[in-house]
Amino acid sequence: MRKKLLQIGVPAVCGVLLLILYITAPWKSGASEEGGIDTPVRVGTLGEARASLARGYTLQEAVEEADLVLEVTVSSWLGEDLDDGIVTFFDVTTDAVLKGDVSHNIVLIQLGDSKWTYRNYPLYQRGDRLIVFLKNAIGNEFVTDFDLDLDNAYWLLGTYTTVLHVQSTDDVPYALDRHGMLTEHYFYDYGGLLELKEGLSKVSIKERNDFWNIMEAADPLITRLDDSRNTLVRYDELIGEIERFAGQEAVYK
Repeated sequence: MRKKLLQIGVPAVCGVLLLILYITAPWKSGASEEGGIDTPVRVGTLGEARASLARGYTLQEAVEEADLVLEVTVSSWLGEDLDDGIVTFFDVTTDAVLKGDVSHNIVLIQLGDSKWTYRNYPLYQRGDRLIVFLKNAIGNEFVTDFDLDLDNAYWLLGTYTTVLHVQSTDDVPYALDRHGMLTEHYFYDYGGLLELKEGLSKVSIKERNDFWNIMEAADPLITRLDDSRNTLVRYDELIGEIERFAGQEAVYK
């Protein structure tokens, strides 16, 4: 395959400053399914990388700085670049457009591959339902052998800190902010240092337990990770806040 120039800067868009590598046991996903390829390895076989971030994003900042905000379902693992960058490529189906305009599947680029992944940030798997804040791959230098349509390829703004996992319990959808950064301004005032925002409300213990049971069935790996700051929010409230910051109504496909 020919060289492609992905215009992307990892520190600028993904916010990663420092990597510290250490060895850990690999995690392999389930078998491939008809209609898409499941991710062969979800946690690096050589180890994980611990990353220091240049910055975190509030929900408002993430919406305002993203080129696209979408609700998507991971359709298929496409491949990885083991030589030129620690990245993996996924085909994702657009379920809802929350900011911007797109009417087709896109290529999602995730940091990490089958050899190295980030700590507490396994590679996505087929069927994952996510809300993502995206930057187009055209913009900064990154060379890859992967044959990629740059106009249709997107990186995750803030890498793992701006991804929300969506699941429903009893037909009521919720979104999980695994690292707690996007939504912390709604729930933590740090002893009065921050003014709490309105728009998201705390869920009950029962709601959280019900969600966690569903999440464990869908992706047991995620529920075993050390995410002490994970925050569960009601989907409808979250979408309302995203619509307010984006200045447009969600369009469902």
